[in-house]
Amino acid sequence: MHSVSGALRAVAELVAFEQCRIIHGHGVVTGLNLGMVVGTALVDGYRKCGLVSDAYGVFDELVSEMGIIRWNAMIESYVQQGDWNSVIELFGSIEARGLVPDEYSFLAILSAFYNAGLVGETK
Repeated sequence: MHSVSGALRAVAELVAFEQCRIIHGHGVVTGLNLGMVVGTALVDGYRKCGLVSDAYGVFDELVSEMGIIRWNAMIESYVQQGDWNSVIELFGSIEARGLVPDEYSFLAILSAFYNAGLVGETK
């Protein structure tokens, strides 16, 4: 599990999306993609490669088993792409599911608003 998530972090830093997909395939075959660590690393890896739709695919597949860390990874994907509407939608979903946003959740929201030029909305 840790070797798969570590490999995902490494390829994400290199923006090596083909390797990210290969490791994702390995995770699916072994069942490791369903775990919190590997699932979050997949979302983060695809995000760093700019593949938000793939990140969302992993996210959506595991949404019922997620904690705040995986939600934050997906929110950060949308922040990176400048999709502040999706950021707001996901943030609302966090609260609707009874999860408690943490400091990283709020940082992502503030970053999304700032990047969109909506500084006044942060009040």
